[in-house]
Amino acid sequence: MSQENPTKKSGLLKKIGIGCGGAIILFIIIGIFVNKGSSSDSVANGASVAPAKEETPEDKAARMDKLRENTIAARDLHRAYKANEVAADDQYKNKTIAVIGRVEKIKKDFLDNIIVYVNTGDMFSELMAYFRDDQKSLVASLQKGQTIWFTGKVEGLQVGSVRMKQCQFVQQD
Repeated sequence: MSQENPTKKSGLLKKIGIGCGGAIILFIIIGIFVNKGSSSDSVANGASVAPAKEETPEDKAARMDKLRENTIAARDLHRAYKANEVAADDQYKNKTIAVIGRVEKIKKDFLDNIIVYVNTGDMFSELMAYFRDDQKSLVASLQKGQTIWFTGKVEGLQVGSVRMKQCQFVQQD
């Protein structure tokens, strides 16, 4: 009967632990860089968030009308995902859309990302809107219960909440 050396066994376990830990750290780092990627100024259905050039008052009014027409309420987006996640993904996932809703809470995650939780009418889940860093001063001025209008890229339903990235406020001036 052969006996294994306990020191040899614990050394192997340490190597496995270090390898797993390294892989987790690598995935986190990759996730950070992927999520900080490109931002888009176009909204699904062709409306635009910010003008690329100087626009006439008529052009601006038309752009804002189109954006209003294509805006969805946070509660309706949440309901669409709760009713049929597959259909909602087909319609919204990886698209930049305009959303309107009421602020539930304002926080930062462990990576210092800015998150505004928007009320969906469901007491157990909110829409999680991850705002771009250049929106920090505007987010800092928000209050719970305030209605906000913003655009962002839908990432889908994650742990019961709709998640959006690269969010920015719609400029109404």
